[in-house]
Amino acid sequence: MSRSKKSRSLKGKANIRTGKKEDFKKWREEQSALGIVGPKSAAHKKKDKKRKEQAAKKLARMGVKKADS
Repeated sequence: MSRSKKSRSLKGKANIRTGKKEDFKKWREEQSALGIVGPKSAAHKKKDKKRKEQAAKKLARMGVKKADS
């Protein structure tokens, strides 16, 4: 007999604010609309930098020149 697999869904997971993921998403949207955004972590900054580098490499491969602004 096999055990049922544990769910990894975030849908049912509670968060600090209200306990519902949808409420947290709504709250985040409201915060960003008001311009209240927390500081980026080092990991976020690194990932953003990697994404930009990757996009630049892709454009270079395709032969597209992007003007620096």
